[in-house]
Amino acid sequence: MSVDLRSLSPAELRQLLQRPDVGAVLRRRIEGVLQETATEPEPAARTSGPRMNQTEARYAAHLDTLQRAGTILRWDFEPEKLRLATAAFYSPDFRVVMPDGTVEFHEVKGRKGAGFYAREDARLKVRIAAEMHPYRFFVVWPRKGGRGWERKEFTSHLVRAVHARAIADGRGATKEP
Repeated sequence: MSVDLRSLSPAELRQLLQRPDVGAVLRRRIEGVLQETATEPEPAARTSGPRMNQTEARYAAHLDTLQRAGTILRWDFEPEKLRLATAAFYSPDFRVVMPDGTVEFHEVKGRKGAGFYAREDARLKVRIAAEMHPYRFFVVWPRKGGRGWERKEFTSHLVRAVHARAIADGRGATKEP
């Protein structure tokens, strides 16, 4: 899956231009999109909608660090709802776009003992979404002592197999955030 350059903000496009691994062709495309959007005002900061709790805000800061390092391309907080059934939806906390364009969803939970805390309905929603949708799903929680993050993957066997094959063929992201 590739990323449409027009879906990125001007700040994200300028950040891409600063990366040394961006080739000449992609650089010209980015500059073209920047020129197209130069007359469009930047969108106002969102004042309504979902708000992050403290753990989610800490994870967002972690994702910012990964984005600056080039490990991920971008992230968004609760950008979409995934349909699970007729009247059942799941809103993952974070959509994370990897440098190769693949999309992952990260659900942030609190720490409980050696693992994470989540009510049974939340665990079921992640599992069902992982089986129904073609993305990689992770539950992340703070490590003991608050330094770093632990994660558990809830991805269907088919998606895992496709991802493993892409890595073996040299087409997929190999870095784990």
